[in-house]
Formats: sequence, structure tokens, C-alpha cells
Amino acid sequence: MAKTVWDLTHLYKDNDEFLSDFENAKKILKNLEKFKNKLLKNDKKIIFDYLMQDVKLSLIVEKLAVYARTRVDENGKEDTNLKNYQKINNFCSEANKKLAFAKTEMSKLDDKFLRELSKDETFADFDRYFEEIIRMKKHTLSEKDEKLVASLSGFCIADDIYSLLTNIEMDHGEFFDENGKKIKLSTGNFNFYMRSASQDTRKRVLEEYLEKYGKFNLTIANLYFSHVKCVNFLAETYGYKSAREMFAYEEEVDSKIMIKNIERVSNRVKLLQRYFKTKQKILNVDEFYVSDIFAELFAENSNILSYDEAVCDIKNALKPLGEDYTQMFETAVDSGWIDVYPKENKTSGGYTISAYSCHPYILLNFDGTEYWKSAIAHEFGHAMHSYYSAKSQPYAKHNYTIFVAEVASLTNEILLSYYMLQKETDKQKKMKILSEFLQLFYLNVFNSTMMSEFEIFVHETLQNGEELSSGELCIKFKELCIKYFGKNVIINKNFEYDWCRKPHFFMNYYLYKYSTGLISACAVANKILSDKTGEYVKKYKKFLSIGGSLDPVTSLKQAEVDILSEKTYDLAFELFEQYLKQLESLSK
Repeated sequence: MAKTVWDLTHLYKDNDEFLSDFENAKKILKNLEKFKNKLLKNDKKIIFDYLMQDVKLSLIVEKLAVYARTRVDENGKEDTNLKNYQKINNFCSEANKKLAFAKTEMSKLDDKFLRELSKDETFADFDRYFEEIIRMKKHTLSEKDEKLVASLSGFCIADDIYSLLTNIEMDHGEFFDENGKKIKLSTGNFNFYMRSASQDTRKRVLEEYLEKYGKFNLTIANLYFSHVKCVNFLAETYGYKSAREMFAYEEEVDSKIMIKNIERVSNRVKLLQRYFKTKQKILNVDEFYVSDIFAELFAENSNILSYDEAVCDIKNALKPLGEDYTQMFETAVDSGWIDVYPKENKTSGGYTISAYSCHPYILLNFDGTEYWKSAIAHEFGHAMHSYYSAKSQPYAKHNYTIFVAEVASLTNEILLSYYMLQKETDKQKKMKILSEFLQLFYLNVFNSTMMSEFEIFVHETLQNGEELSSGELCIKFKELCIKYFGKNVIINKNFEYDWCRKPHFFMNYYLYKYSTGLISACAVANKILSDKTGEYVKKYKKFLSIGGSLDPVTSLKQAEVDILSEKTYDLAFELFEQYLKQLESLSK
């Protein structure tokens, strides 16, 4: 039977056990500090002992961090939760500072010796670790400077402040629905009301909601500027040309991939604008506002799904991935991996978080809509990616990069869309499913790429020593909206503040990876659905199991996806146009 509240006792039985493990972490940290000045001696045993102790600490800290994060996100006003979250953040900052010597000392070891270690069977779990030390040597600082940078990380918390402001303290406004009932808006119910059948409701909700962000526009802009200046400082300190280059290099991808993605997507905005015109026709509205982009087709005929119904559809949709995959989905649903419903003081949105020594956890704010059914499939894709990686790789190589993180999640959403389309016979419901896929594509490819352009503008302007105002951010954002949406779409009042509600801007060039992720997922899903022998599904699961044992572009090639190729983009946009043509045909 489905459990709708996650069971965090799988991590710690209670807060006392959490605090006890926290004390263990402090003891291991003290032991690790004793290795200072000993890693320079080309002594394999000392290096091996250090690495094993470091893994031991990492396993505990990761578990502590997941517990603290999930607790604070289920109730952000509980003092104990907040203290534990601050406690683990402070400890991580302190540990990074105290162990800064290791990175510096290892980087001083001879390349020949490091390569010898990477090929030594004793160090088989750490071969990528030694390769990374060699690769990162030119971006490694002195011990003193590494300590300084580690100390700085404890003060770079603009993202945490933004989260507290927007999730806990901010009033998101209210409106009267069609029945005259006063509705208090929140980050948890905003998307629900934006899918309303009423154009007037959508318009009023968006403008009211964004008006509240507009009141904090100056604060949010300066939080963002502070964050960007911090990462630009780090990039310069570590010898990179830009923050974009730094984050790309750390992930082992070419920083030009982001620029290439923007070029390839922005060159195809006519397809997006064609979709909006089709949607306007189906909605039967004289004028098409940005708020209408969010509209659910035939929302007046929509049924509220039960969680069990959503789970059933997802399980059936994921059957092409094999019985082991669907069985793990059942386990996740029945065993307390998932926190399902919105509640007071719970953080908004959805995510998956994992500790190597435990199963993944999924946070949802399920409201009975198709949107959240897709979100369940999406987050379970993340969960299975982490599950397969942890199951197949040693700790030192299990962590995949964010560049490939969205592929599994978006593949699941495409499979769900395909399944729902195949089983549906009602014309209106088919149109609705087609529109939902096109909306998925819009959000992940077009919208995320538009946001990436905005992100680059902010980073590069500040990096060049120029100043920005909150007003200039709003002007730039509006310009990009016109570029992507076209002149047919009317920009709502207050929509220039929409950038303010995007926490992804604090995640350092994350957004474009939604685009490359969905482009890759289109290729993967197409191959899964065409796989008659099960051979491709094996390759896909091998990709899910790679973790960090290969660089991301190479790991994608294990799933027969070349993200550098124009053909991969062509395939994805052909799929978009296929769905759009079907929608256009049915709308006649």
C-alpha cells in the first residue's frame, strides 16, 4: 500500500541518532587532519589510508546532509530542523577548510606517480580521482588559498536566503476565483491555478503572484548579484576565464556546448510560436497572453487524479524499461521513499536527493493534476539513476554530473506521455496529452534556453566590471521573452519580474542542462520504444550505472546519444513537430 509520507528513519531513527553520527563525523575529521604533510611522500599506504578515511567521512556527512535537508524541507519553521541544517552546513565548510591541505599536497605529486596509482589494482576505486588531480592541477591553489576559499563558502549563502524569503516569509498574494472564493496563493498552488480553464483567472493569478515578487525585486536582484560575484570571484581565483568555463571544466564538458545549445534552440523558435498559435486557437481566445502559455487544454473537463491512479499509469508507462525497473518503482511508492502532498511550511516544488548508503528520497507537492503525475515519473527517473549508479559503482565513482542528471528523468516523462497517448481514444484528451508533451518541450528546451541566455548576460556583465540594476534585469528578461515567444504573445503586467521566481539561477549554469537533457531523452525514449529485443534497454541501464566513471559526453554515447551532433537536435525537434502536427490536425 502506498505511503504518502517519507520514512526518514531509514536514515536515522531519531534526532539523537543523527547527533550521535554527527559526533562520529567530527572524530573522523580529526583523524584525517593527522595526514597533513604526509601525502607528499609518495607513500602508497599513507595515501590509501587517507582515501579510505575520507570516503568514510563522506559517507557519514552525505547521510547527515540528506537527513538535515529533508527535515528542513518538510518543515522549514521547526527550530531543530533549522539548527541541524545549519550545523551540517557549517561542518562541511569547516571540513573543507581543514582538509584543504589534501588537495594541495596531492596536486604536488608527480604525474607519473599519480598515473601509476590510477593503474594500481589496490586503488581501482580511485582511478578517476587521480586522473582528476592531474587534470585539475592548473586550477589548484596553495593550501593557504584553498583554506581561504573553503572559509568563504560558508558566507556564500545567497541561495539559502532566497529560499527562506520565497518559500517561508514572502506573501504570494490572493485572488477571488470564479465562485467568489478568496484563494491565498503560494509556491505550492500557483501552478495549479495557472492551469485554470478561465483566461481571466490565469491572468489575475499570474499578475498578482508576480506583483509580490516585484515588491522584493530589488532584494532578489541583489541576492543574485551577490551570488554571481561570488562565483565569478572563485572562477578568477582558480584561474578560469569565466564562471561558465569553470563549471563546464569541473564537469568535463566543453563550455561551448551551452552556447551551441542556445544557437540551435533559438534558431527554431518559429516552431514554438507555431505551437502558441495552435494553443490560442484551441483555447478560443482573441488575445494570447503569456499567462495562457500555462493553460491546460480542456481544463474544465479535467478530473482530479488520485495518487494511486497516477502511480498506476506511471508503472504501466515504465514497463518498456523492464520488470526490475517497475518493481523498484513499487518499492519506492510502498516503502516511504516519497513525501507526496503539500502542507504548511513544506518547501515548494519537487526534487530527488540521495545518500550512497541509503535509497533516494523524493519530495513532491502532488495536487491531483497531470502536471504532478509527470513530476512523479520525472523524479523517479532521478531516483533510479542514483540507485543504479550507487549499486554499480564504488563510492568514489558513483556520482554522475548534473550534465547528464536530467536525461533519465525526462526519458520517463516522454515514456509516460507516449503511454497515455496510445491508450487514449477521446479526441479532446488526446489533444490534451499532445499539448502536455509540447509544454514539457517548451519548459525544458525553449524556456530553459531563454533563461540560460539571461544567466549568461548577468554573469558576463558583472564579470566585465559593469554594474547592473534590478530594472535592467527586468528589461533584458522582457526582451528575451519577445524574442522567444514572438509578437503574437502579449506580455502580462508584472511578467518582467518572472525571473525573480527562478531558484535555478542560484545553481550555476544548471538551466541549459534541462535542454540538453530533453534533447538526449528524446533520442533515448525513441530507441527504447523501438527496442524489440531488449538490447537497447540494457545499454540504457548501463548508462544509468556509469555514475562518474566516465565523462558525461562519453557516458551518453553508451546510450547511443551524441549530444554534440546536430542530428541529435534534429531528431528531438522532429518529434516536437510530429506532436504539433497531430495537435493541429485534431484541432481542425
